[in-house]
Formats: sequence, structure tokens, C-alpha cells
Amino acid sequence: MTDPILKLEHLHKRFGRATPARDFSMTVERGEFFTMLGPSGSGKSTVLRMIAGLEYPDSGSIVIDGRDMTSVPPWDRHLGMVFQQYAIFPHLDVAGNVGYGLRRENLSREETASRISELLTLVGLEGYESRNVNQLSGGEQQRVAIARALAPRPAILLLDEPLSALDEKIRREMQDELRSIQQRTGTTFIYVTHDQEEALTMSDRVAVLNEGRYVQCDRPEQIFHRPRTPFVARFFRGCNLLSADLDAQGEEVRMTLAGESLMIDRRGGARTAAWWRCGARPFRSGPLLRRRGHRQVTG
Repeated sequence: MTDPILKLEHLHKRFGRATPARDFSMTVERGEFFTMLGPSGSGKSTVLRMIAGLEYPDSGSIVIDGRDMTSVPPWDRHLGMVFQQYAIFPHLDVAGNVGYGLRRENLSREETASRISELLTLVGLEGYESRNVNQLSGGEQQRVAIARALAPRPAILLLDEPLSALDEKIRREMQDELRSIQQRTGTTFIYVTHDQEEALTMSDRVAVLNEGRYVQCDRPEQIFHRPRTPFVARFFRGCNLLSADLDAQGEEVRMTLAGESLMIDRRGGARTAAWWRCGARPFRSGPLLRRRGHRQVTG
């Protein structure tokens, strides 16, 4: 049984000649680490901003936890957001930053201090309460931003390329940390990135976006091993696509590739052309995506 916490239905958004959302529909399950992946201009950040209420769709609806939030202002949506450039307050210490989101919670001073301490332990910054944020590293500042966003216990945490400003080593460490934080809190994460490795190693499901639509939404291993379109296959590094001609013959299909023919099992309806993806290299992903292989890309 599914338990959706977010439903986007037929969102459309236009900026002049650009249309970053075209009849965009998507469902995110409660407690899921869901990633929107795509190149620059694919519409992923615009969709995230519409979920947050920082942009309003020209048409369509946004339903969060069973409530229509399409026209609700961002401060009434009970969402947290982590930005690429941290957006922490330089005039407040670490505790002041983390506790900022608790000001509307009507907590006592002791309850606020306890919640701040709990969150700093969660993000690996225990004992940092009185630190000046300007003296923290980039990774530590981003941890403060994550703790601040989680402080009010949001229904969904939105993350807009939060690791892209960090160097390679810190970014890899933060990938593991973010996944661990999401699993420990059970908070629904909606993550935006253009980095394929981040999407594949961290997510429960990935939606690959292109020109305002998602072209495939699936588990990471399915996205990688069985891309549904040439665009998805090309988007991942280390792939070669070869054009093949198909000729359906009863229960089999004759495939002609680079002047050679062979018979393969028939998949789906008859087609006259397909793409064959070969030589895909696995990403750093633990148990996922270890095999090299050759896969048919339908479309």
C-alpha cells in the first residue's frame, strides 16, 4: 500500500519563452529519499521551488499530506529547505541558527536547548552550540543549515543541490551523512541535483527530468541498467549508444547492428528501430550497479 505525502498534478510553469514545467505530475511516498535529476534548464529547481511555495504554478495542483497547498504561502506549508549556498545567518552562533526555526513552536528555553543539542548530535556537530558560524568549514556550515531545516520537524525536507559548493572529499562524506540522517529521522527528502552519482547512491527513487518533464522515474538500479530512452542512457557517463534496426518475426526479433544480424527475444510491440547501450561503467555505489553490460534502450 502506498502512502503518498506529495502529489503534483499537471503543473505548468512558464517564464517568457522558457517552460520549466510542462504538464508535470509526480508522487512522492512518505519517508522516501526522492531525487530529481537532470541537466541545467531541465526544470528540477523550478519544480522544487513550486513545492516550497517560492514560485506558484500557472496551472495544476500541489497536494502535501492530503492538503491542497497550491496557493498557500511557503511559511504555512510546514516544509524545510536547504539551499546550495547554505543561507545561514552570520550574526548568530550555531545554536542561534539551529534554533531559529523553533521560534514559532512555543517551546520553553529548556526544550529549545534540548532540541538544538539533539540536532547537532544528529549532524555530527555536538558541542558546537556557541561556535561562530563564520569560523566553520563549508561542510560544517551545510550541516548547520541541515540541522536548522530539520529543527521544526518538517513534513518534507527540500534540498536544492546542497553539496555542489563543497569539494570532492567533503561532498562524498556529506552524501553518506545525508542518507544516514534521512534514514534516522524518517523525514521525506526531495533532493535536486545534476550529479548522477549523488542521485544513484543516495536515493530510493530517481526522476530524470528533461525540458520540463520527467522521462523516467524509477529505482536507481533500474535507471542505470534499464534506461527507457536514449536521453536517459546518454545522461549517464561512460555509455555508448549504437543505432539498431529491428524486424519483428513472430515471437522473435531480428536485430541488425553494425552490419551484423542476430535473433533476440521479442520485448513489447514491434519496432523498426532501437538504441543499444554498451560499456556503461558502474558508479561508486556500494552494492548497487556493479555489473558492466549491454542493454537495449527502448524508444
